[in-house]
Amino acid sequence: MQRQEKKADPSIDKEASINVYIAANKDDLNATSGGEIKGTFHTHPDGVVTKGATGSNTIGGTTITHRFVDEPSNLNGRGDIPNARENAMGVTGNSYVLAQGNKTVYIYNGSGTVARFPFKQFFLIGIKK
Repeated sequence: MQRQEKKADPSIDKEASINVYIAANKDDLNATSGGEIKGTFHTHPDGVVTKGATGSNTIGGTTITHRFVDEPSNLNGRGDIPNARENAMGVTGNSYVLAQGNKTVYIYNGSGTVARFPFKQFFLIGIKK
């Protein structure tokens, strides 16, 4: 039996979230970092859903396009930047969002985005030509 993967729909799922402070294996976290969290990373999903009247034969009507946010979020005191500002887990460095929608890596902290790189450039850091 083939497994069906669940897909997020940005017209229904306004946000997706994970707790980046829960290690799959807590022994590994403590062994590698001494329990200190120097930074976090997570992805923001890609996805576009258009609803409403569409097509070349459509006259009038309204279309609405829904998509996930690429940048580190900061919506009404919730999201990536407010979480970094609160720093409840004692993160000592920056955090990263790898945005699948626009293929950009955002480096951020509690003050906001401090740098951004296209995937092509970011994934070449440290590779000698």
